Amino acid sequence: MSAENKSLDKNEILHAFENVYDKINDYVSGLKQQSSDEILNGSLEKAQKLLNELVPYENVVKKLTEAKELFDQINKGQNGESGKVEEKNEQNDENDSDEFFDPQALEEETGNDVLTPESEFRIPMLKGLIYLGGSAAIDEVIGFVKKDMKNKLTGKDTEIINDDGLEKWHESLLIESERMIEEGLITNEKKEGYWEIVQKGIDYLSKHGK
Repeated sequence: MSAENKSLDKNEILHAFENVYDKINDYVSGLKQQSSDEILNGSLEKAQKLLNELVPYENVVKKLTEAKELFDQINKGQNGESGKVEEKNEQNDENDSDEFFDPQALEEETGNDVLTPESEFRIPMLKGLIYLGGSAAIDEVIGFVKKDMKNKLTGKDTEIINDDGLEKWHESLLIESERMIEEGLITNEKKEGYWEIVQKGIDYLSKHGK
């Protein structure tokens, strides 16, 4: 195979990769926009249903983003020794860990333009359900989480998105709630618009809710 053909093949692979990435990313962006519109309309339940569809695709986009970064790095000849690629993978693993998140430190580093990671809402939601008797309306849980995290939410989190006072962190909380349902920590099956903590969620809170 000539050098010219190799170049064409590589360009075709790059184009195909970016095409798939862009299509999935556009679909995820569309779902996020729809859920944001429902939040703006005050319909948290409809937003939650949309986010239930969003979560699996969002995980795919995350993996594709990491793969795309490595592909671009290799394509541009910037990876050098294989150790650099391994180092990037280790950094990604660290970012996915349950490390303590410090909003204040992050704001000092990047300014106030940062959203709290979705995983940070897990423990407050479980604590809220215990406090509220094990089962509560979604709005009640959100109210508890807001009080519990009042000193942790960043300026970006608390930006008002409508006249009813809804804030940007609601979407992050709802996305995390769907993960918690998938993992069997809470359920929304017994009563529409309500969350209920189950034994697995109680065990998780006992282990991680320090």
